[in-house]
Amino acid sequence: MQPLTIQEINKLYEQDNIIKFYKHPYWRRNIRIKALERDNNECQECKRKGKYSKG
Repeated sequence: MQPLTIQEINKLYEQDNIIKFYKHPYWRRNIRIKALERDNNECQECKRKGKYSKG
């Protein structure tokens, strides 16, 4: 499975459909683990809202 291009990701974001990015097999298999490690397994959106949630 090929990763999405920056243009494809931007288009999903503009269409308020970014969930497709996070459900994409490339994200789930290759990037998600690295992102969780980088963020100490913490939900970054929750942290921005002043909440804490383990990823």
